[in-house]
Amino acid sequence: MKTNLSRRVGRAFTLLELLVVMSIIAILAAAGLKGMGAAKEFARRAHAHTDCLNLQAALDDYLLDHSSFPSAWSGLLETEGDFLNTLMGEKNEHNRASTTYFNTRQVNNHPKAHGYIVILNQFHDPWGKPYQIRVDQAFEGAVPLPRAYHGHLGSELLGMEVFVHSAGRDGDFSTIKDNITSVD
Repeated sequence: MKTNLSRRVGRAFTLLELLVVMSIIAILAAAGLKGMGAAKEFARRAHAHTDCLNLQAALDDYLLDHSSFPSAWSGLLETEGDFLNTLMGEKNEHNRASTTYFNTRQVNNHPKAHGYIVILNQFHDPWGKPYQIRVDQAFEGAVPLPRAYHGHLGSELLGMEVFVHSAGRDGDFSTIKDNITSVD
């Protein structure tokens, strides 16, 4: 009888073995969560870049159809209001044919969500900020860029009519370290 009892005790895990296994699982889980955060940020940046390219393509298509941009679209534009309505196909003085140049996903009533916010009438980047857009109103083949980009891209983009960018994770357009643009 003693031999059977000693065999059973010999097969059991000790407290130390259980603690070692649990700590290894905890370390692997922490590493996995860190990797998931990095993957999620990469996906946000990729989605923002795609949005920038889609907005640029929408404005290029608008320019092809109308041969000019409305004078109201000079300077800095954000993805909201009448400008966005025009690109989304609302019939108005700038889009008499109700042509849809930019399709969006609709998101209801959450200002931090990514996509077209129905109540606020805005299109946000993955971090909850509107995109900013500059167009070449003079049609000189050069878009004037914000000062923050002068060291990185120069004072203007030659051969382009549209420049779209997102403030990125920090939400600040003046720091370009994490900004996403249509020319990246």
